[in-house]
Amino acid sequence: LGAPFVQSMVSKEHMDKFRQFENSGKLNAIVFILFLIPGLPKDVFTYLVPLTDMRMRSFLLLATIGRIPGVFISTYAAAGLTDGNVTTSIIIFAVAGVLMVLGILFRNPLMDLLSGKKKKARENGDDTDK
Repeated sequence: LGAPFVQSMVSKEHMDKFRQFENSGKLNAIVFILFLIPGLPKDVFTYLVPLTDMRMRSFLLLATIGRIPGVFISTYAAAGLTDGNVTTSIIIFAVAGVLMVLGILFRNPLMDLLSGKKKKARENGDDTDK
């Protein structure tokens, strides 16, 4: 359906955030980190990233490598449940849950840090949190 459809489904704020990442020159690192964080809706990134200048090869590589730890850990935890090692599985799911909650709670400061927004504000003499 193309860019107009995606833009109609995604808020302007999220589109602007991805543009900031693209302009910061850190889009590759940010996409990789976002794929590492458990619990984030990764399918959304597959719709947003093609609207940037990131090459498809780079995106596929970053997405694949970024998903490997999560797939491995969730598979290991699920195997623990089927093998009767419930304690290990609960610990893995709890750690993943804590990381997800921390990612949600600190998403704005984390995204500002990754996009270089705070650094730019300090360089311009504005240290206020916006």
